[in-house]
Amino acid sequence: MSQFDDDLTVGETAAAWARINTEASAILQATRAGELPRPDRLNRLHTLCQDLALYRHLAGYDALIERLTNSVFHEEFTSRLSNKGNEEYPIHSEYQLARREAALSPLDDKAPYDTRGVAHWPSTRRPRTVYEMTLLDRQAQKRNKARCKVYRDFVNGKADVAVWRKFTIIDDTDDTGGGL
Repeated sequence: MSQFDDDLTVGETAAAWARINTEASAILQATRAGELPRPDRLNRLHTLCQDLALYRHLAGYDALIERLTNSVFHEEFTSRLSNKGNEEYPIHSEYQLARREAALSPLDDKAPYDTRGVAHWPSTRRPRTVYEMTLLDRQAQKRNKARCKVYRDFVNGKADVAVWRKFTIIDDTDDTGGGL
């Protein structure tokens, strides 16, 4: 016997247990049928669990708790509401909720319209035509050939480039350790 039901007789305990089982079955059937809205169901389950705590020493206690828990979990996992976590369990910060709401708003709300109704979209460049792209490619090829020629002439010493200083490296491998 539990410390809570010392004053109850065996018959009263059995009647109360039968009433709790009947109430649990009614809640589960109403939930499956969709007749019981979520807040009402949770309130009824809360009061039922408070009554059920008095009879935790009885044999069917664990099975009944498991049935009720599985029912709640099944509904939570099969619910198609995208924001069910935000309504009951505030696990997001204010900033995260604002970002989520901004992402869920339609695109028209995000358009940068001023007070006169003029949209100030970021400027975009006009796409070039195939003809323009071909001309640009030809000009780039000509510039690259000219650069290659200037570089080749510089490397081979034929360029008309002012050389300010000339360095000569002398390989002196005598006993002094070499030097410049």
